[in-house]
Amino acid sequence: MPTSGPDRSQETDFKVYAGDVGTIIRILTDIDLTDTTGGDTGVNILVQKPDGTICTWAALREAPYTGGVIYTQTTDATISDDQTSEVAGYFYFEQTGEYLLQAYTLFSGPRHFRGETVAVTAHALFD
Repeated sequence: MPTSGPDRSQETDFKVYAGDVGTIIRILTDIDLTDTTGGDTGVNILVQKPDGTICTWAALREAPYTGGVIYTQTTDATISDDQTSEVAGYFYFEQTGEYLLQAYTLFSGPRHFRGETVAVTAHALFD
């Protein structure tokens, strides 16, 4: 059992701010995404927010699909927080603090994979 925290090798090298809309999030999965279930419908990002809430953000596969990169873009900061995990395509960093992101891909049959955890800190305005 490891005694250290999650692998931070994919940590961002830029600042994101709570409430920003349009931030592009790219995650390298190191697997061929060509045969994900339903194309892009089988590609998601599992998110643990700073308050511990867990939700799912819809994602897309970046071409070429063999490259293993998924991405999403934060959108519509006006949607209510209780809908964030329910409405595909509407999500953003609404809280300040550390978000933990993890790729989650579905393939035909019982196959599904999670990627390494990536930490992103959403900063307060002027932080």
